[in-house]
Amino acid sequence: MKIDAQSHQKVYFTSIRYGFPLPVFSESVPVFVPFDKPSLSVLLVTGIADPTSLINELSSRYAVIEHLSFSDHYAYRNEDIQKMQDRLDNMPGTEKIILTTEKDAARLINFEYQVRCREQWYYLPIEIEFHPGESEQFNHQILHYVTNNSRNSLLYKK
Repeated sequence: MKIDAQSHQKVYFTSIRYGFPLPVFSESVPVFVPFDKPSLSVLLVTGIADPTSLINELSSRYAVIEHLSFSDHYAYRNEDIQKMQDRLDNMPGTEKIILTTEKDAARLINFEYQVRCREQWYYLPIEIEFHPGESEQFNHQILHYVTNNSRNSLLYKK
């Protein structure tokens, strides 16, 4: 891919880093630590355009992964929650979880009272990482722009 940046533009490169699974429902207390269990059965639920990198990441961590894919920006319904729970129940093993994206967790939390076994529902947060050394350059550029171009900024100096 060729990037045709103008002379006044700076291009920064980033990548995604997956964090530690967190409970979808805040009152849930994990019964076990998901990333420390390679034998854990995982039902991955996604409503994103391209889950390939997420599937690759999880495949390197867990032996059993089933993927339940919904269209990007999917509006979940009660019957979808039941389908997820039924699919999880039919997976092998006694230690199993539903794992979803941070984006999907924000939609699924609305179904908290339809969900049984809330402690089995997790999401995988993501962080954006700049390539080495670019984070400082990016922050400097943003602060420089705000300082010089924003009259309402706390950073604005006369």
